[in-house]
Amino acid sequence: MNIISKVSTGKASLFTTYWFIFFPIAFVIKLADKAGAGGEQLLLILLIPFLWSLYGVWRCAFNVRHLIWGYVARGLIVVNVLLFFAVFFASMANEIAKPQPAKAEDVRQQRGFLTLS
Repeated sequence: MNIISKVSTGKASLFTTYWFIFFPIAFVIKLADKAGAGGEQLLLILLIPFLWSLYGVWRCAFNVRHLIWGYVARGLIVVNVLLFFAVFFASMANEIAKPQPAKAEDVRQQRGFLTLS
C-alpha cells in the first residue's frame, strides 16, 4: 500500500502525514504567497493537495501513542481551515471594495460631451 492510499484511508502515522505531506505543501504555499508575481496560479494549483493533506492529517490524527497529539492535530486543522476562509473572504472583500476604472464613455458624459453610438 503506497503512502497516498495510506493517508487517504487514515492508516498512515500522524508523524508521516504531518511532517512529510502537510508541512511541505504548506511551506511551498507560503513561499508562493511571498513570491507575489505568478504566485496566484501556484496557489490555485496547490489548493487541492493542501486540502487533501488537511483531510489526511484529520484522518490519521489518532494514529499516535498519546491521544493528546490527535486532539492537537485536529485543533490545528480546524484553525487552518478557519484561517483559510478568513483570508479568502478578506481578499474577496478587498477585490469588491476596489474602485472600478472609469469607462471613457462615462467620463465624456460627465464632462458634457455628446457621444454617438
